[in-house]
Amino acid sequence: MHLAPKVPPRSGFWHSIDQVVVCAPGHGKVLAALLAARGAVAADALAPGEAALVDRRRTRLFTPNPAPFGRR
Repeated sequence: MHLAPKVPPRSGFWHSIDQVVVCAPGHGKVLAALLAARGAVAADALAPGEAALVDRRRTRLFTPNPAPFGRR
């Protein structure tokens, strides 16, 4: 797992990724270019609390559910 506040478009690391979980708007356009995935721009329209799973074929928006990890 790699956490980063920015996606540097010239980084070899980012060119070799298969999937990314996006937790904040602003990464979609860069990921769309890096992955040749037009749908990745949807990650720039995340609502508060939403995340996106971006890969080379699709982008899926979802709301993480932390409940399974809570105290029991």
